[in-house]
Amino acid sequence: MLAMSDVYPNGAKAEIAGVGSGLCGGMGNKKATCGVFTGGAAALGLVAGKAPQKGGNKQIRELASRYHETLEQEAGGQICEEILKQMGIRNLNKRLCRKLTRRGSELLAQLIEQSELSTRPNSGK
Repeated sequence: MLAMSDVYPNGAKAEIAGVGSGLCGGMGNKKATCGVFTGGAAALGLVAGKAPQKGGNKQIRELASRYHETLEQEAGGQICEEILKQMGIRNLNKRLCRKLTRRGSELLAQLIEQSELSTRPNSGK
């Protein structure tokens, strides 16, 4: 979510960081669903939620589904513990976690840009 606030700023970066802080480590270090997945779905809602077009919420759910499917395939799973096991020692200082987070925000931006939702990056106003 925080990475997406850099792409689509809305002036609420501190609040976004607070909202997403419990997602790290697979929902509060429980090694459940990776926070990149849950945070990405939430970021879609922040960026494109309550779209004025008829069916906008359905489109957001479809984008979230495509995001999840693509990222799961690239990451080799969606469960934090499984992803961390695959990363192994290469994840020194959470380097690969940050890389996955960056990839998640890039994928979200691509999906939003390609969608029919009328969302444009906010100018920060």
